[in-house]
Amino acid sequence: MPDRRGSVRRRHAALLGGTVSYLEVGQSAPDQPSFVLLHGIPASAELWRGVLEVLGEAGRHAVAPDLPGYGGTRLPAGVDHGLVGMADVAEALVDHLELEQVELVGHDLGGGAAQIAAVRNPRRWATLTLSHAVSARLWPPPPMRLVFAAGARSAPLGGRVVRCTLLASRRALRASFGDGSVLTRAAWHRVFADGKVTDVGPSGEPGGRAAFDAHVQAVGRAGTSDVTADVTPRLADLDLPARLVWGTTDPAQPWKKVGRHLEGLLHGPAVTLLEGASHFAPLEQPDGFAAGLLAPAGSGSGA
Repeated sequence: MPDRRGSVRRRHAALLGGTVSYLEVGQSAPDQPSFVLLHGIPASAELWRGVLEVLGEAGRHAVAPDLPGYGGTRLPAGVDHGLVGMADVAEALVDHLELEQVELVGHDLGGGAAQIAAVRNPRRWATLTLSHAVSARLWPPPPMRLVFAAGARSAPLGGRVVRCTLLASRRALRASFGDGSVLTRAAWHRVFADGKVTDVGPSGEPGGRAAFDAHVQAVGRAGTSDVTADVTPRLADLDLPARLVWGTTDPAQPWKKVGRHLEGLLHGPAVTLLEGASHFAPLEQPDGFAAGLLAPAGSGSGA
């Protein structure tokens, strides 16, 4: 029979008073950590599908949740849909799956959520990997400041701005890819449009636009970078093996500015630079990205 370890499955879990939809590959094992991968805006767990396939082929267990406002996850209005809520979903899923060792990975806004989860409960995680992560006050880039400001005033307005400027056409998103040909129409729908431009999630869940609007508003109302301005400096006190996996051509979260800043805070992180990849490196170069995750993390030894 063919080896199906790389087969990615979509699952659903009743968590936080609602439903969290997630992708999973492989099976957890007592002798090695599982990976938990957190996406950012305006993607979904589908950003990680190619990376998950490679991890599964390597015999590793990994899960990637649709975070609040994305994909098939639907949570009550009273649940935080911002960065803190994203961290809450990651921890709730880890508890639900009874994972004892976890390598935490965060991209973009998911990188901000990963920082929150890591500093508030460092013993929960085996390693921390950040990729194109929002950091301190080094985000958002000017166009996104307007998006979150609009979202803070009106949830539908903020979501509408994202749909019109970033999601309504592939052309706008191609600027965030080193190789624009990767963003096929199928990939655009699967990773970015479904559940945000369209109202229906990957398993037919209605209400995607309203959930995404709530997410944009929650991030805006939290003062966008105010949250990471508090959390990111605390990485310097984090004694946790770490990695940085980064595309070299990202204009939004450039390596020389944001990546280097994080490298200086973390203690000896292992660094993987993906030449030619831009902001959505997990989608552009899934093999290289997964190789970075499978490489040993930095020592994590404090000064």
